[in-house]
Amino acid sequence: IITLPQYFRKHGYTTAATGKIFDPRSLEGSWGGPHDSLSWSVPYIPPGRLDTYNPDFGPPAFFYAAPEAKEKIEMLREEAKNKGITSNNDVNNYIKQNYFPAVECADVPYDAYSDGAMCKHGLRLLDSLSNKEKPFFIAVGFHRPHLPFVSPKKYWDQFDREQFRIAQFRNQALNSPKLAYHNSGELRTGYTGIPKEGELPVDMQLELIHGYYAACSYIDDMIGKLLNRLDEIGLTDNTIVVLWGDHGWHLGDHGLWCKHTNFEQATRAPLIIRAPHQKTQGGKHYHPTEFTDIAPTLCELAGLPIPDFFEGVSLKSLLDDPSQQLRVTALSQYPRNGFKFMGYTIRTERYRYTIWMDHETDSAVASELYDYQIDPLETTSYIIDEQYDSVSQKLDSILRIRIKNPSTK
Repeated sequence: IITLPQYFRKHGYTTAATGKIFDPRSLEGSWGGPHDSLSWSVPYIPPGRLDTYNPDFGPPAFFYAAPEAKEKIEMLREEAKNKGITSNNDVNNYIKQNYFPAVECADVPYDAYSDGAMCKHGLRLLDSLSNKEKPFFIAVGFHRPHLPFVSPKKYWDQFDREQFRIAQFRNQALNSPKLAYHNSGELRTGYTGIPKEGELPVDMQLELIHGYYAACSYIDDMIGKLLNRLDEIGLTDNTIVVLWGDHGWHLGDHGLWCKHTNFEQATRAPLIIRAPHQKTQGGKHYHPTEFTDIAPTLCELAGLPIPDFFEGVSLKSLLDDPSQQLRVTALSQYPRNGFKFMGYTIRTERYRYTIWMDHETDSAVASELYDYQIDPLETTSYIIDEQYDSVSQKLDSILRIRIKNPSTK
């Protein structure tokens, strides 16, 4: 496998990164180790080892920066040792079981949290690499707005909790299979103080929504700092910028929290591209695109050959004319019961069609169809509605082709 930064590195780019670029579980020792050293010409520094944290507050233990949180964590650390728990991993697990809140609003500077420290390291990389003769590829992987929803009080104060409302539709969609849902385990089992079953209390839902919005605002500010630095060093007109998020997030809709589904809230996420000399600045594209399209797009924008092993299509032409359509569908997938069942879903401009495949028998065990033109909240699956038979058959054919050949449009 050749990664995107590795490919740019092979073509003469200095490549560097900070934060969460590759999932830490996919590479052994990635937080403290090489983090796929073939991808980076500048050695990768794990977030916990950065020297850009605010010295009065960081680095945070388990994401938290509030003084009272740090005191609680240190107390639990000593408590674990007194109980004979010795390994760092077991001590950390003991702390997480007893104190791991889903939100924190601390009156601290932006660089007391890991995302602020990573922003500062990103600025450092920009300053150092902009003075070189070689072109650069810099990846900045912010954690937020991922759980836990932690951010400085400044960003919480930008919102009045009274303005928030809990999700309008909090039930399972009519005619939808149980495979489509989960128990929001990432939130319920990963964080303290969250009920293990049932609907969350309204006040807790509003607090989580508030925390999510604050985290988004926090990262928006960090991105602004990076873009402002491009202006300051005079490289804005010669730099391609891509902003994307790896998934969406359920905030109570369908009774779901977190991600791990094939519904709209989990599979739709930001994809924003700015490139020098694009004819339509600020244009919006209303047709499907995929994150697989990022690699070929960057290659074409940078004047590099697009290798066959990069799936997706180049979106370069959309920067001049966003009204044109390059894709009919966007493909996503998510499993259940380990990998016994795989849910594949395609999104067109109007519909979402999903099939659940039994991995052992390679047969479909359930399917779903949603019509966003008349039902934007996905309250009903129209898969058994005879009026939608032709739509279901057409989308089923397209999806099965895409499963076998993801590069098709």
